[in-house]
Amino acid sequence: MRTTTKFLNASLALSSILFAVNNALSVQPAVTPLPTLSQEPVAAPNPNTGATAGATSSPATTGASKPQTGAAKPSQSTTPQPTAPVTKTIVSDRIPYKYGEIQLQLTTSGGQITDISVLVGDMSYGRDVAYQTLVAATISTQGTNYGNVSGATFTTEAFKQAVQNALAKG
Repeated sequence: MRTTTKFLNASLALSSILFAVNNALSVQPAVTPLPTLSQEPVAAPNPNTGATAGATSSPATTGASKPQTGAAKPSQSTTPQPTAPVTKTIVSDRIPYKYGEIQLQLTTSGGQITDISVLVGDMSYGRDVAYQTLVAATISTQGTNYGNVSGATFTTEAFKQAVQNALAKG
């Protein structure tokens, strides 16, 4: 009998310890957030009838709640809208050289050269063809980093100076 009493006492002591440990380690139930109220206006009840005038079925009036997802969205977009590239027309100074003068008109859009017109320049002795080549090369390289047109070295150098002059103004 003595062994049984000792066993029962030990069993009760162990049960008390397990109970205390279980309570200490027990996980508290997760806190459930309260349902949010609808953002829709709710009509006030009529004091005479108790009924709501013009009420519509909404989560606030039917007892159902609509879960709120995320933050409120701004009414206007915060993303900047793309703007049209700025187009500029720049006229170079007149650049004197061995065969006369050259003056160019450059058109840029968004910082890129899009067109070049020769306003002043001698078109004789093949310079008209040289100008076409120089215009294409300038637009292609977006600057003056190209070689000379064969047979038109002075015209090429004057053309490059006019381009650089116009770009410096822009």
